[in-house]
Amino acid sequence: MLQSGAILEGQTRKRLDKPRPFAGQVTKSGAAAVSKWRMQNAIRRIAIEYSVSRVFAIPADDLRSATRGRATVALARQAAMYLAHTVCGLSLTEVGRLFERDRTTVSHACALIEDQRDDEVFDQLLELLERVTRAEVRRRLGDTGQAFAPQPFVRRDLD
Repeated sequence: MLQSGAILEGQTRKRLDKPRPFAGQVTKSGAAAVSKWRMQNAIRRIAIEYSVSRVFAIPADDLRSATRGRATVALARQAAMYLAHTVCGLSLTEVGRLFERDRTTVSHACALIEDQRDDEVFDQLLELLERVTRAEVRRRLGDTGQAFAPQPFVRRDLD
C-alpha cells in the first residue's frame, strides 16, 4: 500500500519531498528570466530585420507579414531566419517562435539559403550580412557578450 507522498518505480520506493511546480506555476526569478529572454530575442529580431530590409531593399513590415508575399520578400525572410539561427545561435524552434513560423518552415528556409551559398556573389552578400547583423545585434544589446560568441573574419580569395 502506498503512503501519502510516496510513489513506486519498479521495485524502488521514492519519497517526494518537494512538489514539483506545474506549468502554471512560475517563480519570480523564472518569470524575469523568461521576460529577459523574450526582450533579447525581440531586440535580435529587430536588428536582423533592420539589416536584411536594408540589404534586400524591402520594408521591414513585409518581413513580418503573415503571408509569403513576393519572391524577393520570401527570400529576405528566409535569409533573416537563417541569420537568426546561425548568427544568434537560436534553435529552429526559437527562430520559428521569433518569426511566427513553424520550426519546419525555418528548417526549409535555412536549407534553401545554404543551397544558394554555392553562388559566390550570394555567399559574399550573406557573409557581409552576417557581419553587419552581428554588429547590429551587439550594438543593440549593449555588447554584453550575451548575444553570441565572437566569430573570426575569414577572407576568401576570389579567382
